[in-house]
Amino acid sequence: PWGNRLAVMVGIVLLGASVSLFAMAAARSRATSSSAGPSVATLPPDAGPGLELLSLRDARQPGTLTITGLVQNARAGSLLSNVAVTAYAFDEKGAFLASGRALLDVTSLAPGDESPFVVSVPVTETVARYRIGFRGDDGRVIAHVDKRQSGPIAALRQDPGQVNR
Repeated sequence: PWGNRLAVMVGIVLLGASVSLFAMAAARSRATSSSAGPSVATLPPDAGPGLELLSLRDARQPGTLTITGLVQNARAGSLLSNVAVTAYAFDEKGAFLASGRALLDVTSLAPGDESPFVVSVPVTETVARYRIGFRGDDGRVIAHVDKRQSGPIAALRQDPGQVNR
């Protein structure tokens, strides 16, 4: 007789727990949708990327990867202040090695303004690639677009009839 009673008690507990979880999920969903409604309406229209990456270089010394670059606030952007650049280093398998963070040299960027940056990543392993990102003083991610000038795509070729001397 205890086996049946135990099964019924477990069933009642499971039913109560599921009802509670569904009620909590519904309440959380209502809270999220009611708070997201007004804030979405008050967000400014998307002005495109906040930063344009104009140059990027790296130098590797024992124990450190130093990345330097130049960014420009988009001409149609808004004032950006205390922008931080973060660099993430990865090995040849794509595993994360280390990261470094620094502020842009210019603390307040008006639309069209440029700023250099230097960020160091303390890393002893071999770095195969790295990635950079930007955040505002409020912690939000600032989108950026790569506007670096690339070198010639194809090397200059000699005419097959020409002979080197």
